[in-house]
Amino acid sequence: MNRTNLISLAIGIIGLGVSCISVLLLKENDRTLVNVASLVGSIASVFGLAIAIVQILSVKRVSEVIQEAVQETRRKLIAQISSSELAKTERQIDKAEQAIRDRDRPLNRTNALIIDELIGIKSSLIELENSQQFQDASISQTVSRYKQYIAVEIDNIVGRKVKIDWPKLHRNLEEIRDFVQKCRTELKYK
Repeated sequence: MNRTNLISLAIGIIGLGVSCISVLLLKENDRTLVNVASLVGSIASVFGLAIAIVQILSVKRVSEVIQEAVQETRRKLIAQISSSELAKTERQIDKAEQAIRDRDRPLNRTNALIIDELIGIKSSLIELENSQQFQDASISQTVSRYKQYIAVEIDNIVGRKVKIDWPKLHRNLEEIRDFVQKCRTELKYK
């Protein structure tokens, strides 16, 4: 039996005892069926109300515990989703770097692959920026800077108006990878 049920049982027993004592304390001529029923009913109502209050408080406590467990589970789920999203971003960076290394091969599609991966990385950074796990201002500024850089590089590759600095693009992708790995590590220890 849990604590709440024991308290309710104790209140019930006390109520029964108070009812019996009250009936015995009635004068002999006042012990009619109507008076006894009225007295016992009134006492039962008061003690019944006390039992109801105890049960309501118990349900409230259980509800709060359940709510906390739901919030904790939700937080862990969001962290897992964020962690898998960050791992996906790392894979996209690897693919973009591989496409950069392969750009001199006779494939017309190399720039398209790089653009696809850069767009994917930018999308992942947007999700990271909007994630509840990373609401820090410095993280937001860093992500904004990376998004802006990637957008410029996509425009450069697509427009071919500016000579693309491939080593710089590679260095910046490495920097983004380091940042993403740092975020992933933070998630593990939150």
